[in-house]
Amino acid sequence: MKINNALLVLSPIVLTACGDVFEPQLEDKHDAVLPPIIAAGESRSSLDNANTPPDAVGSFHASGASTYAYVTNSRANTVSVIDQSTLTVTNEIPVGERPVGLWPAPDGSAVYVANQIGGTLSRIDVTSLSVTATVPVGTRPTAVGGARNGSFVYVSREGPTSGIVVLNTQTLAASAFIPTDSIPADLVVTRDGAQLYAPAYFDGTVHEISTADNSVLRTLSVGANPLATTLTPDESRLWVPTFSDDEVAVVDLSSFAVVNTISGFSLPLDIAFSEDGSLAYVTGNQLGVHEVSVVDVAGGAIAGTIDVGGIPTTVTRSPNDGSIWVVNFFADNIAIIDVTSGTVSATIPVSTEPLFVAFVPRTPLERVQQAMDIVQSLRDAGNLSPTAGVQAPAAIDVDSEPD
Repeated sequence: MKINNALLVLSPIVLTACGDVFEPQLEDKHDAVLPPIIAAGESRSSLDNANTPPDAVGSFHASGASTYAYVTNSRANTVSVIDQSTLTVTNEIPVGERPVGLWPAPDGSAVYVANQIGGTLSRIDVTSLSVTATVPVGTRPTAVGGARNGSFVYVSREGPTSGIVVLNTQTLAASAFIPTDSIPADLVVTRDGAQLYAPAYFDGTVHEISTADNSVLRTLSVGANPLATTLTPDESRLWVPTFSDDEVAVVDLSSFAVVNTISGFSLPLDIAFSEDGSLAYVTGNQLGVHEVSVVDVAGGAIAGTIDVGGIPTTVTRSPNDGSIWVVNFFADNIAIIDVTSGTVSATIPVSTEPLFVAFVPRTPLERVQQAMDIVQSLRDAGNLSPTAGVQAPAAIDVDSEPD
């Protein structure tokens, strides 16, 4: 999922404005600005296409870009829309106050955004690129996730009671509430849609929740201040960065126990896996450090770092080409890591204080138009004739009698 280096609006954390910067009011700031709580419930596992079934979000593959990236801009109160074919911002959509987590509907029809200060959830129609509905969900909503069949959207909140609000995606009416001891910092749904995992920042725990009856099945202590949860591509394990421990806890999901702890990070915030699951990219919140740590998953240790040009906060893998998209909160941009070269291949400016990014597939009509545009461009270049690839019918003897 995704966190931000800027004092993000960690839902339960009280932030005060200090000039152009927000500073969390905590007893121990760990010599760094604390991020805002993770959101985008499907950012790590659900939006990483290795973990996404063919009919789920972000799974469409084609030559050229097949998806749009939506980025919440927490200070600008907007969502930027990036066309992956050009890596440029094509639209800026006004939403509520302090947008943080977001979740795209599996059919690509809508994007749901939590507005933390506004205490609301906004639904963006991807066709009109406008907000078509906004509903109250409680105090300081932060993380957003959703059912794999697109029927429900989950929103974590701080109050009046901490927990997760379950809403019907068609009516945006609340259908259930899952209480937790403190606000969940992230929401991640398994591929089969049966379980929901939610880290509780202040409690240092991760909740395993049944989506069938919205009950908490198991709760595990993982370390100090977990901000995100990311499923491995095979969904056998859950990786959890523990912000104040400078570690990543590896949880085996069958036993629901911490089986390994990886150290050497500096205020880890978020994690994304490479498409084959061999590497993990971990962002940190240390001021002045502009690097993403690259972890060798098999060896369970940091193998190197990548300079991304800003203090990285949240990170997500693109379903389009497997590249790693890193949100640089203070730099107001997205750095794209090419996994083959291990370097930043592009940087995309967005609006003020971006927090999370999620990918939305093009609509069927747009895919058809994209294919037609490709064919026309080939014809214009003289590389494709109108009848190329069409086999002439066999000759027919009109004088012969049918069998």
